[in-house]
Amino acid sequence: MELSRLSLLPAPSAACAAPSRALPTSRTEAGPPYEDVVTLFERQVRAAPGRLAVSAADGDLTFAQLDARANALADRLRAAGVTRESRVALCLRRGAGPVVAILAVWKAAGAYVPLDPSYPPARIEAILDDCRPDVVLTDSGGLRTQHPTLLLDEDGDAPGAAGADLPAEAGPPRDPGTLAYVIYTSGSTGKPKGVQVERGSLAHLARGHQQHLFPFLGERPARSALTAAFSFDASLNQMLWLLRGDSLWIVDDETRRDAVALVDYVRRNRIDVIDVTPTLLTVLMELGLFEGEGSRPALAIVAGEATGPVLWKALRALPGTRFLNLYGPTEATVYATAQPLGSAGDVPSIGRPVVDTLAHVVDAEGRRVPDGADGELWLGGPGVARGYWNRPDLTAERFLDDPFEGRGRVYRTGDRVRRLPDGGLEFLGRVDDQVKIRGFRVEPGEVADVLARHPRVGQAAVVARTDRTGATRLVAYVAAAIAGERHASADPGAASLPDALKAYAAERLPDHLRPSLILELPRLPLNHHGKLDREALPDPYLTTEADGPAHPPAGPPPRTATERTVAALWAENLGLPGVGRHDNYFDLGGDSLTVVRMITRITGRFGVTVSLRDVLGAADLAEFCALVDRAPRAEATP
Repeated sequence: MELSRLSLLPAPSAACAAPSRALPTSRTEAGPPYEDVVTLFERQVRAAPGRLAVSAADGDLTFAQLDARANALADRLRAAGVTRESRVALCLRRGAGPVVAILAVWKAAGAYVPLDPSYPPARIEAILDDCRPDVVLTDSGGLRTQHPTLLLDEDGDAPGAAGADLPAEAGPPRDPGTLAYVIYTSGSTGKPKGVQVERGSLAHLARGHQQHLFPFLGERPARSALTAAFSFDASLNQMLWLLRGDSLWIVDDETRRDAVALVDYVRRNRIDVIDVTPTLLTVLMELGLFEGEGSRPALAIVAGEATGPVLWKALRALPGTRFLNLYGPTEATVYATAQPLGSAGDVPSIGRPVVDTLAHVVDAEGRRVPDGADGELWLGGPGVARGYWNRPDLTAERFLDDPFEGRGRVYRTGDRVRRLPDGGLEFLGRVDDQVKIRGFRVEPGEVADVLARHPRVGQAAVVARTDRTGATRLVAYVAAAIAGERHASADPGAASLPDALKAYAAERLPDHLRPSLILELPRLPLNHHGKLDREALPDPYLTTEADGPAHPPAGPPPRTATERTVAALWAENLGLPGVGRHDNYFDLGGDSLTVVRMITRITGRFGVTVSLRDVLGAADLAEFCALVDRAPRAEATP
């Protein structure tokens, strides 16, 4: 949209431009200036140096020890040439190490770029090639790259090493305009894009915590669980509880991906604060996390994806735990609106803008819409990011001068909302194809672009579908390359195209970007304009009486009574019309959340105990059922 056209728009009404009245803002109350996150952290170090700051599988750290580790590493980074806005890529094992590293980068005035070690090497290299880091910080035996590299666990910088008495060294001036981090998200152009966030925006996030999150817990120190991946900006939401003087409990990878183990972890360690997606929260509720006095969290933050009406109603009825619904894109520094469920209405709401944040609801022409009408949400204020790394074209498209306030910038979120009578915002969906899966932003176009590069593929499209359980899943549709245009393998033993693409995607895409199902079609349907006809693509989760399942199970059907029963449970669990005896649970779209429900049903039906490891180890339904048949029986529950 041209800025010259926006400059002719009428001035916004007070309802559109004014900050939220329900959540206090420094704009209306003239609060103190924002303080840098490192300054706030160091204040906690001085206030309670011996208090536990981080608890992780690789060791515990007091505030003084954490600060000392970060100071020592910051010195090493400076010696390696890190200065203002130097980009430091972090590819580290989960534990206290990433927290040390992030603080050290900020103390050295650099910006960190998180890399998930579980990502396929091709994905990691694509991000490194794009961001061109000045230094890569990794573990011994970790990432190997041509970029300049430092080892975190070298020269006594491991989290548990001695040295808590190292003096704190004054770092460079903490300019709010300095880059703080670059986080990569899914990109519609076929490659991930890096969002640049400055220290001033991070300080704004800290002020949001002080005004909208910290008051929920009173004055006592609390235990906050860090469950998010460090490559996901929700990890910052959780990490900033350190600024309150709370201890940060870093949940290991195996536990955070297993809902049953996570419930046990929260109860055993008396965790006070959790921050999870609605999908995971639903499973945790079913496992009884919020039941019983003294073992449930005091505060549960719900964020990362839309909260549906069923979960909304259930959370409002739960006693003992306070729930807070947060909303915000990465481009607005983690979250921009908040809604305490204790004061919420019946309609799921993402709430009102947090401190100093503006929310404009506009139509397709960039004009303000009346209250109650739906439109695209534009966000303004100190939380708006600098833009996309090395993408001036996309930055100019998504970040605009604020046409209503006349100062600052706004970010066009692409999210559709409407303003509720109480002033809150209701999330209505997207204006484009972007979706959220387990809290991660997913651009189906990026996934389709990767699949289309396979030499046996002529056409590829990826669509988000809703299965019968209500979960959002990616479904890929592919057509084989036309003979003569691309060479397909003539080997009769070669894998089917869907199977070949599953392996191909696993080598190039992180888990949340891999399709749950890959369907091969003779050709992809086109409309009369010659473009992909998405409406004509078969929905694998639909069944009609005339045609039967849209995606019938491949291979032979279940054979034994156990196989038929388990197949029916898998189909119900995954929202599929049917399952074959040679289908693999995870190839059908199962994940660490759905498997919990499935295991619970299997245990109740057959009176046997099976684990996540059993499901992972089984090649297909027939092998898993053989394990169920061999397992000793206990008394089955009805």
